[in-house]
Amino acid sequence: MSRIALEPAWVLHTRPWRDTSMMLEVLSRDHGRVGLIARGVRGPRARWRGVLQTFQPLVLSWSGRGELATVSGCEADGPSITLRDEALMSAWYLHEVLLRLLQRNDPHPPLFAVYGTALAGLASGNPSALRVFEKRLLDELGWGPVYDHASDDGTPVTTERSYGFSPDRGVLAQGKGDMEVRGAVLLALAHEQFPDAHTLNEARRVLQLAIEPHLGGRPLESRALLRQWRARRSQSV
Repeated sequence: MSRIALEPAWVLHTRPWRDTSMMLEVLSRDHGRVGLIARGVRGPRARWRGVLQTFQPLVLSWSGRGELATVSGCEADGPSITLRDEALMSAWYLHEVLLRLLQRNDPHPPLFAVYGTALAGLASGNPSALRVFEKRLLDELGWGPVYDHASDDGTPVTTERSYGFSPDRGVLAQGKGDMEVRGAVLLALAHEQFPDAHTLNEARRVLQLAIEPHLGGRPLESRALLRQWRARRSQSV
């Protein structure tokens, strides 16, 4: 039986389990995505009821064998992050992407910090927080393309021309790929600096295309919810 003590973690997803317990998917610093059972945490007087929440930094302890271990300790590791409206929708997108792309018990310590930085960026209204998260997620998992050099001839990307791009081949100086991208956008991705909304939107399209092959052919529910929320908001203005 393995025992993990005082591990920094974030809750990505919860669902009821049996009468008074919950099944959790968490992102932990040193153990990656972990499936846990938290017993006796549902109900007005349940222990950890107000702590085992999304967007709340935690320190968790657990023990057990197999896919689902049992939470043995839980405490807050700082104030909860408050997210509203589009920032909240974007955070649910982060969670869905992590749950879809990460295997359980596959450690990625840098990704733990990337996630925390992304939440803080969303909370502060940083428009590039999602794009930086997506880029660093792909890089950490070994799927991130090189943006500042063409893969077909090795030439450096310049702002004066456009390039082809495809998820499997990356940046193409000679081919069309799956989409055409301005060199300025590719360099913005390489340096994680987006000077304007137009560049940021083009970067979104590139990263969406790069992530798509790793989703198992199923669309992301959070993207559809975000589109619906934006449509309702535009109608109410």
